[in-house]
Amino acid sequence: MERIEFLLAVIAVLLFVLVIQVSGIAKRRRERFPTTKEQDYDWSQNDPAGHWEAHKDDKKK
Repeated sequence: MERIEFLLAVIAVLLFVLVIQVSGIAKRRRERFPTTKEQDYDWSQNDPAGHWEAHKDDKKK
């Protein structure tokens, strides 16, 4: 029984490390290749007046 518990603990640790690595890759991908919505949000935070001016005539969806 101890061997099975040890193997399950090792598998759990490896899965945790894998999740951490994948989330890091996803974060770097989002930073390097932002979506259109993310770019628009960043623009709205950096230049609210310019963003509002560009989108003031957009129709509500």
